[in-house]
Amino acid sequence: MNNTTAEGLFSTADNNIKNMFFFVGITELFEESLFTLFDMLGIQETLMWRPGLYTYWRPTKDEMPIRLRKKLSAMLEADLELYHSNRHILENMLEKSNFGDELIRYKQHARNPYNRLYLELSERFPVAAETFGYFSEVVDKEFRHSRALIRNIQGLSLGFQVTRAEREAQKHLESGKRGPAFRAKALLLSCKMLFYKTLNKFRCR
Repeated sequence: MNNTTAEGLFSTADNNIKNMFFFVGITELFEESLFTLFDMLGIQETLMWRPGLYTYWRPTKDEMPIRLRKKLSAMLEADLELYHSNRHILENMLEKSNFGDELIRYKQHARNPYNRLYLELSERFPVAAETFGYFSEVVDKEFRHSRALIRNIQGLSLGFQVTRAEREAQKHLESGKRGPAFRAKALLLSCKMLFYKTLNKFRCR
């Protein structure tokens, strides 16, 4: 590579993208990129994507020292220019496409962690069964792991309900109110707390 300046690197990368790629998506606009690509290909239904948790943690921009951010910006000048250039192209394509409420609903659906978990489990069972057999050891393990996961989620949910009931009862006691209505609600909250504690106790057996 002859020209290693920021301008030269940007020009080379920009030409490669224009001449060698049909479409370039943007990670921060992932759902928008999917909708745009599928629209270009004539695909009517945008199926839900599955996340890959390859980066468990990374520092945010605000967590990085200013000195380090400036150094990185200087080193990645061509990369940043390329990013902003292609993001601008995608944003113009989105403006013309006008996906509207359909894209908003899709993004809300995609970002819901409980929905993602359900989709993950619902896809794993049939795939494992078709690949390894319905009565294989692999499928048995999938069932055991899923049941253990469901029990753990139930435990977390019940534990949180107990804590919330305790805090609600404490808040009621600290309110300073008295009288028949106060006593009735205090009794109701005590019963509610006892109910969740009993459920949690039976679950742990």
